[in-house]
Amino acid sequence: MRKVNLQRIRKSDSYTTGEIAEMCGVTTGTVLRWIKIGLQRIDDSFPFQVYGEDLFSFLNKEQKSRKRPCTPNEFYCCKCRVPQRPAGQIVTIAKVNAHMATLRAHCEVCTAQTYKFVASRNLGFFLNLFKPETTSQQDLPQSSVPVVNTHSRVGGNHE
Repeated sequence: MRKVNLQRIRKSDSYTTGEIAEMCGVTTGTVLRWIKIGLQRIDDSFPFQVYGEDLFSFLNKEQKSRKRPCTPNEFYCCKCRVPQRPAGQIVTIAKVNAHMATLRAHCEVCTAQTYKFVASRNLGFFLNLFKPETTSQQDLPQSSVPVVNTHSRVGGNHE
């Protein structure tokens, strides 16, 4: 199920399946499937109508059930669609700004590249958790934390 902007739903209104489909960017068949798996209808009359409050609750519950929280040593792999550990526990750490850094690694299952944003103040924790290889300080100006780059090519162009 795609993520729906729940703020568009007026809890005090009622909606037909067509209105729900248009608002959520799905087909009416998808809305009928939602009704089949638990979205409450107002009554058995046609066209089916749903209270906004019921629609909001149903979609909010569905969206929360799809979340896959990662532990500190996991990255969410978009290809596998589950949290995975980095291959060989090796990561690249790059500074985004004064407060954020990005960790980049390869999924140990499918080798797709994965990313994780962390607070710069927590970089020390992640340096101890993974096996980083340190390079120059150029990527982290004004930082006391060393730059970690494990995917650089030896003697090659980095473009």
